[in-house]
Amino acid sequence: VRNEKARRYLTSMRKKHPVPFSQKFPNADPLALKLLERLLAFDPKDRPTAEE
Repeated sequence: VRNEKARRYLTSMRKKHPVPFSQKFPNADPLALKLLERLLAFDPKDRPTAEE
């Protein structure tokens, strides 16, 4: 994160363990959950490209 104010905000947040989407949405298609996980990744390098 390049913006100093945003970086300070993020570092001030409490650390929380992630809850798997499969636990939140037990009846959802596993492929849909994997896609959702990739689309919502914080790091842009972990997100799918338009080509993918």
